Amino acid sequence: MKKIIIITLILLAGLLFAEEHGHEEKGHDEHEEVVKLTDAELKEFGIVLASANSGVINIEKRVTGEIIFDQNKITHIVPIVSGRVKKVYKNLGEDIKKGDKLALIESRELAELKSIYLATKERKILMKTNFAREKRLWEKKISSQKAYLFAKNQLAEEEIKLIMLKNKLLAIGLSNYSIENIKSTQSLGNYIIKAPIDGKIIKKHITIGEYIKDEEAIFTIADLSTLWVNLTLYQNDLEYIKLNQIIRIKGNKNIIEGKIDYLTPFIDEKTRTATARVIIDNKDGVWYPGMFIVGHVKVNSIEAGIIVDKRAIQTFEGNSVVFTKDEDGLEPTKVTLGKKDSMNIEILSGLKKGVVYVKKNSFSIKAELLKGSFGEGHHH
Repeated sequence: MKKIIIITLILLAGLLFAEEHGHEEKGHDEHEEVVKLTDAELKEFGIVLASANSGVINIEKRVTGEIIFDQNKITHIVPIVSGRVKKVYKNLGEDIKKGDKLALIESRELAELKSIYLATKERKILMKTNFAREKRLWEKKISSQKAYLFAKNQLAEEEIKLIMLKNKLLAIGLSNYSIENIKSTQSLGNYIIKAPIDGKIIKKHITIGEYIKDEEAIFTIADLSTLWVNLTLYQNDLEYIKLNQIIRIKGNKNIIEGKIDYLTPFIDEKTRTATARVIIDNKDGVWYPGMFIVGHVKVNSIEAGIIVDKRAIQTFEGNSVVFTKDEDGLEPTKVTLGKKDSMNIEILSGLKKGVVYVKKNSFSIKAELLKGSFGEGHHH
């Protein structure tokens, strides 16, 4: 009987040990750091994958600068005639097209000019009729040559006056058609200011009822499709920065490459710096004048066995990791880091060539692992 009891106790102890050991192994599996996501979920979270491969790490010169308006694509609109504002069609910040109406001004000066033009036009008609009559009389020897020449001179003078007045109206902005069709029944003083370029209204100094002079900028329009980057260069930068050199520009989360198209041929006396200019494309509207930027110019490079995007590196449980993808999902892989540039970083150990890793938005995986709420596919 004692033997039976001892054997039973041994079996029970073995079962308890096996169950406890099984729980430990199960618990270990449950705490494995793995995230399982479908392709749709990867897209939803903005996660971009890439393959780790050999590549080049650039030795770069870092410079700083500021984005400004393209000075060839900015215009200050000054009315050519003074007057009182009747209507304002566009507001600050609006996108406009060339030829869009900006404002309607009632100008006494323009009204007087049009009135004189109409009067001169009528006098020319009379002078033309008079000249034709004097010419017939002179040819028939009824009138003197003096009277004929006098009528001819009067007509020529009116024609000259009319041409001068028309040129003034053209200079104001009226078209040939509108000038030829001026009528006394119209509001002769009305003057519409139109946009000379496509762009955005960045300054506006005009209100309804205000009297504006022909020397005040009432609108400033800028075409923001291209912008200038002014880079500040110190004396020791000049040996690295050259005309037509490619430079990588970073501002906030945006990166763009451009070419240095201008270098000041002097050092400013006050700041002791020179300026390099880069023209960048801004059709997507992600860059803003006044934005501070950092530029990186390649001056040399080294070959690296494995490189990854710098954005892939995260610190997880005290280690530098890259989130890699296999059949189980996405998991943090401990890596040893080497040299880096503004875009990529060398991996000395931890990754094999060709492994798929999270290139962009790896921080979101780390964050969700830490709080354990990424979804059913997350085992923590």
